[in-house]
This record gives sequence, C-alpha cells and structure tokens, in this order.
Amino acid sequence: MNVEAIKAGRVNVAEVSFKKGMINDDRQALASQGRATLTNAIAVEAQNMALVKAHFPHLSDFQAITLILLWKNYRRYSPAERAAKFAKSGVPWPFHTKSEPYKTIHLKTDLDDMGWDGLAKFFANATIHPVDAYFNMARRRVPAFERGIPTASNEQRIWHAYSFYNPEMVPKMVAILRFYYNYMLVPVDGDGQNPAMRLGLAKGKIYVRDLLSYS
Repeated sequence: MNVEAIKAGRVNVAEVSFKKGMINDDRQALASQGRATLTNAIAVEAQNMALVKAHFPHLSDFQAITLILLWKNYRRYSPAERAAKFAKSGVPWPFHTKSEPYKTIHLKTDLDDMGWDGLAKFFANATIHPVDAYFNMARRRVPAFERGIPTASNEQRIWHAYSFYNPEMVPKMVAILRFYYNYMLVPVDGDGQNPAMRLGLAKGKIYVRDLLSYS
C-alpha cells in the first residue's frame, strides 16, 4: 500500500465485513428487508433528500440517503473523533444485500478531506462485490483455480482435480490472467472499456495477435 498516496488523499482504504454462513433463504429475506428499509428511508427523508440533491446534484438517490445517514449519526463528532469511529467501530450498513448480509464498513483513512458528499459516495460504493466477481472469473477461466471437490470416501477430503503439479505455475497464471483481464477482456455490458483503457494505460483492447505476432 502506498502510504504517500493515502496521505495525499489519492487513495482511501476501507475494511468491509459481513456475516458468513447464512443459508440462502435467510439471506434472501434479509435482502428484502434491506430493500424495504432503503425505500422507506428515501420516502421518510424526502425533504432532506431534496436539500441534499440541491447542494450536491452529482449524488444519486442512494448516495444522498447515505449522506443523510452519515450526517445524522456522525455530525456531532469532531473530525478526529469521527475518523476514530469510522476506523474502529465502523458503520453498520442498514441496507442489507443478499451477497453482503449485516455489512459493516470500517473506513481507515478519514483525513477530513472528502466532505460529506465524498464520504457518502465512498460508503455507498464500499463493497467487495468486484473482488468476488474477479475471483469467480478466475475460477471459470483457469481450471486449476476451481474449488476442490469433497470426496465420497477418505473422510470427505477435498480433491483438487485440476491443480498444478508445480506450484510455481500459480503466480505465473495469476500474472497472465491479470494482464488478460486488465488489457484484453472487454465486458459485453458497460462502457466497452477494460480497466487499462479506463485508467488511460491503453488506447484500445489488446488482441492475441498483438502478443503473438512478430515484426
């Protein structure tokens, strides 16, 4: 982690935790409750929502209700006290989702430089969903990264059918997959850009022929 980038306010760090081990029905019920809580909060705070959107027109409804939530619960603290609360106690997220039930967000880098609108955008977007999506993509694209299969015998030990015999292949495949994902894979939906294009590191998609051709 680049400490100087954090001090300069270019990078923020959050720890996202949630309850694991819940069965599917319970997670689905909690997600329904979370959607109802969000809908009700937006309706109850309609007047405040209008004020927030007037001051910060760039915020979405979800980000605006997040700002109101943060403002009501943390405006009484000094910047240093608020930073300590965010880092140690975290913010219990009331808008539950199926993938992240009972989520808590610990912001580790509140330097009082984002403003309430910046904090709202940060907390509203704090999720590990992109990480999960990347891991799922890795398992689909590289058979050796698939989850192991419990065996019918031998004390239900896990059988990794496609694992590499040479463990040195793992970091090599990770590096290849990272390049493929960042420079070569363009999502079907979205803005039609890969991560390298969004960051200005590439002007377009890199094709296999670009890598394997010789001049």
